[in-house]
Amino acid sequence: IEAAMARTGMVVFRDMGVLTGDEQVQISMLFGAGEMHSTHGEHHKAGNEHIFRLSNQDGEGIVGPGAEWHNDGSFAVDVFSHAAYHIVSIPEGS
Repeated sequence: IEAAMARTGMVVFRDMGVLTGDEQVQISMLFGAGEMHSTHGEHHKAGNEHIFRLSNQDGEGIVGPGAEWHNDGSFAVDVFSHAAYHIVSIPEGS
Protein backbone atom coordinates (compact mmCIF):
# COMPACT_ATOMS: atom_id res chain seq x y z
CA ILE A 1 0.00 0.00 0.00
CA GLU A 2 2.81 2.39 0.88
CA ALA A 3 4.50 1.77 -2.50
CA ALA A 4 1.22 2.42 -4.32
CA MET A 5 0.77 5.67 -2.37
CA ALA A 6 4.29 6.77 -3.29
CA ARG A 7 3.76 5.89 -6.95
CA THR A 8 0.24 7.25 -7.51
CA GLY A 9 -0.50 9.57 -4.60
CA MET A 10 -3.83 7.85 -3.92
CA VAL A 11 -5.15 4.40 -3.11
CA VAL A 12 -8.84 3.51 -3.44
CA PHE A 13 -10.49 0.64 -1.59
CA ARG A 14 -13.82 -0.10 -3.24
CA ASP A 15 -16.88 -1.88 -1.88
CA MET A 16 -16.05 -1.36 1.81
CA GLY A 17 -19.69 -0.88 2.72
CA VAL A 18 -20.69 1.79 5.21
CA LEU A 19 -18.13 2.07 7.99
CA THR A 20 -18.90 3.45 11.43
CA GLY A 21 -16.94 6.43 12.73
CA ASP A 22 -15.03 4.16 15.11
CA GLU A 23 -14.15 1.76 12.25
CA GLN A 24 -12.83 4.67 10.20
CA VAL A 25 -10.61 5.77 13.07
CA GLN A 26 -9.38 2.19 13.61
CA ILE A 27 -8.44 1.91 9.92
CA SER A 28 -6.61 5.25 10.12
CA MET A 29 -4.59 3.89 13.03
CA LEU A 30 -3.40 1.03 10.79
CA PHE A 31 -1.67 3.65 8.63
CA GLY A 32 0.37 4.94 11.55
CA ALA A 33 -1.97 7.59 12.95
CA GLY A 34 -0.40 7.85 16.39
CA GLU A 35 -2.37 10.91 17.41
CA MET A 36 -5.48 12.47 15.96
CA HIS A 37 -5.77 16.24 15.56
CA SER A 38 -9.41 17.18 15.10
CA THR A 39 -10.26 20.87 14.87
CA HIS A 40 -13.52 20.58 12.95
CA GLY A 41 -17.19 20.75 13.80
CA GLU A 42 -18.83 17.52 14.89
CA HIS A 43 -22.05 16.15 13.40
CA HIS A 44 -24.15 13.85 15.60
CA LYS A 45 -24.10 11.12 12.91
CA ALA A 46 -20.29 11.09 12.63
CA GLY A 47 -19.93 8.27 15.15
CA ASN A 48 -16.57 9.50 16.43
CA GLU A 49 -15.25 12.91 17.44
CA HIS A 50 -12.40 12.60 14.90
CA ILE A 51 -14.72 12.16 11.92
CA PHE A 52 -15.69 15.27 9.96
CA ARG A 53 -18.97 14.21 8.37
CA LEU A 54 -19.87 16.27 5.29
CA SER A 55 -23.02 15.92 3.23
CA ASN A 56 -25.16 17.75 0.75
CA GLN A 57 -28.18 16.77 2.88
CA ASP A 58 -28.68 18.77 6.07
CA GLY A 59 -29.66 15.87 8.33
CA GLU A 60 -26.82 13.64 7.14
CA GLY A 61 -23.76 15.81 7.79
CA ILE A 62 -22.32 19.30 7.81
CA VAL A 63 -23.50 21.10 4.69
CA GLY A 64 -21.37 23.76 3.02
CA PRO A 65 -18.23 23.69 5.17
CA GLY A 66 -16.95 26.71 3.25
CA ALA A 67 -14.16 27.43 0.83
CA GLU A 68 -11.61 27.49 3.64
CA TRP A 69 -12.08 23.77 4.41
CA HIS A 70 -8.96 21.73 3.74
CA ASN A 71 -7.03 18.78 5.11
CA ASP A 72 -3.30 19.33 5.23
CA GLY A 73 -2.17 19.10 8.86
CA SER A 74 0.09 22.11 8.48
CA PHE A 75 -0.66 23.11 12.07
CA ALA A 76 0.96 19.92 13.44
CA VAL A 77 4.62 19.61 14.39
CA ASP A 78 4.76 16.23 12.61
CA VAL A 79 2.68 16.85 9.49
CA PHE A 80 0.80 13.70 8.55
CA SER A 81 1.48 11.90 5.30
CA HIS A 82 -1.98 10.46 4.61
CA ALA A 83 -5.59 11.58 4.69
CA ALA A 84 -8.46 9.09 4.60
CA TYR A 85 -11.86 9.73 3.05
CA HIS A 86 -14.84 7.38 3.36
CA ILE A 87 -17.18 8.27 0.52
CA VAL A 88 -20.51 6.49 0.83
CA SER A 89 -22.17 7.90 -2.27
CA ILE A 90 -21.53 10.54 -4.89
CA PRO A 91 -24.10 12.51 -6.86
CA GLU A 92 -25.08 10.98 -10.18
CA GLY A 93 -23.21 12.48 -13.12
CA SER A 94 -20.09 13.17 -11.03
